[in-house]
This record gives sequence, structure tokens and C-alpha cells, in this order.
Amino acid sequence: MRRGSHRRSIGRKYKQSSSRPGRNSSTSLRGIPANAVIRVSFDSGWSAVRKPESQDKLWSEFKNQADQWRRDTLHTSSLTKMVMHPSYLRIIGMGRSVLPLLFKELQERPDHWLVALNAITGQDPAPSDGTFDEAVAAWLDWGRTHGYLG
Repeated sequence: MRRGSHRRSIGRKYKQSSSRPGRNSSTSLRGIPANAVIRVSFDSGWSAVRKPESQDKLWSEFKNQADQWRRDTLHTSSLTKMVMHPSYLRIIGMGRSVLPLLFKELQERPDHWLVALNAITGQDPAPSDGTFDEAVAAWLDWGRTHGYLG
């Protein structure tokens, strides 16, 4: 077999196969669980992934991580240490689905959630020369405007 011909034959096999989900495929969605989310990509076709857990589970996980973060950083004055704490990073890792919970938490108990909000949304509505309270107010306004707070 010539060098590189193996890759070409594999490519032909996949393009001719209808059992591989993706472009050039006629595979149906039959057999995929009802709670699955279908992700579509121009490069690799579609794939089924598990749907995120229920809001109750998300709330419970958020609350556990936020409580742990608060306990572990209670006497920490370094903002860098606060935002690099594993629980804080896990909350950021929850993504956009955690935004309503973060805004509710910020509204009820203002704390250093501004870095997490910025990391998740990519926005920063807080005035650059403002105080912490002004930054919190700006974020709460942003949350209301974008439908994360009632």
C-alpha cells in the first residue's frame, strides 16, 4: 500500500457510509433519547448530547458551590484568590444557565460575583471608575434588561 493511500481509503469509506452521523449522511434521529439536545456543526454534522440537568439540580449545585466559596474565602482579602477558588471556577463553568441564579444571589447578597458575570457574558456594564455598589447596580440593571431578573 502506498504511503497516504490508507487515509484516502478511510475517507472514501466514511463518505459512502450512511451509518456515520454528519454531512453526507441519511442517518435519522430515531433512537436518540427524548431528553437529548442535538448540536449541529457545519464541520462535523450533528451529534446528540445529554440535556443539561433540571433547574433544581442546577440550583442545588450552584448553592453548594457558592456556600463552599463563601466559607473558604470568608477571611480572604485577595480578590485574585477569591476568583481563582475551585468553587468559583465551577460556577463559571456552569455557563449561561447559571446567570439567573447569579443575578438573584447578587441581588439578595451582593458579593464578588462580578468577575463571574463578566466571564460568562463577556460584558462589563460597570463604570470603570465606579464603586463596588455602583458596579453591582449596573450589573443588576443589565440582568433586568436582558431578562435574567424579574
